[in-house]
Amino acid sequence: MNIVLLGAAGSGKGTISDFLKSEYGLKHISTGEILRNNIKMKTPLGELAARYINDGNLVPDEVVINMIKEIVSGNNSGYIFDGFPRNLNQAQKLDEICKVDLVLSVEVQRDIILKRLSNRRICPKCNLTISIDDAPNGLCPKCNSQLITRDDDKPESIKKRLEIYEAGANILKDYYKNKLFVIDNSGDLKTTMNSVKNVVGGKKTYDM
Repeated sequence: MNIVLLGAAGSGKGTISDFLKSEYGLKHISTGEILRNNIKMKTPLGELAARYINDGNLVPDEVVINMIKEIVSGNNSGYIFDGFPRNLNQAQKLDEICKVDLVLSVEVQRDIILKRLSNRRICPKCNLTISIDDAPNGLCPKCNSQLITRDDDKPESIKKRLEIYEAGANILKDYYKNKLFVIDNSGDLKTTMNSVKNVVGGKKTYDM
């Protein structure tokens, strides 16, 4: 089973991905992680991507798609695609690589997302991400370094990111409308995971 996860930053996709990996044995594919790994390993695709990034440009769709293809082609494992596709072209290319069985759109009220991201802090030393509510002294609980707020977690940046995401997501939702399920993650975690299990479990049983 291959699942596409749609969701804005702060929607809780990471938590749902962890649940899907544990519950169904799926492998998680994050385009951000793939790019970073290829760049770190200095693969041909990684070096190509690094040139775009170093010049301040977006990595072209074709480069990202080829990285995805290298992982998925000839592999029978089920995957969770997180952060991919981001646009219609990527969605169409993904359909050429593998069958997408299910699309989960993780949705949260905008004011909740704004609060979650505004409260998010990063440790510059160990890269821990944590809510300021869980570190009221402003120090990293792992290494005791001073936590910082990323520039893109400031209110104006968050609003702009949400607008960009929503514009692209609406196109993808229409493209995937026959296999799309909305997961409301505004409430408690147990309710969310039960919703995910009902949708994915039902789909899994049907496909078997």
